[in-house]
Amino acid sequence: MYCRIEKGERRAKKEQIPIIAELLQADPEELPALWLADQVTAVVADEHKAGDKALNITLRLFLKEMDKFTHGENDDLGDGGKQGVHSNNGNADKENARRVI
Repeated sequence: MYCRIEKGERRAKKEQIPIIAELLQADPEELPALWLADQVTAVVADEHKAGDKALNITLRLFLKEMDKFTHGENDDLGDGGKQGVHSNNGNADKENARRVI
């Protein structure tokens, strides 16, 4: 099955990502992000103009959500929003994302 995934004949399932990361000795945090990026790309690939607009809208909404977590506005965990940021470098991730817009 993994051979077919490598050849691009089959898409990996989310549940398979940790197993694949371990087999390939890949970063277990980076591989899910790459998998998700691949999923998004597959969805919008044939939607040229609408896909571009949809990605920009999604990015803006995502940045608003990240701001809520980093500024403690959505502090359901009682930690000032710190647990809501999943990246070790949240501010750099936000700045990189903003450059895309």
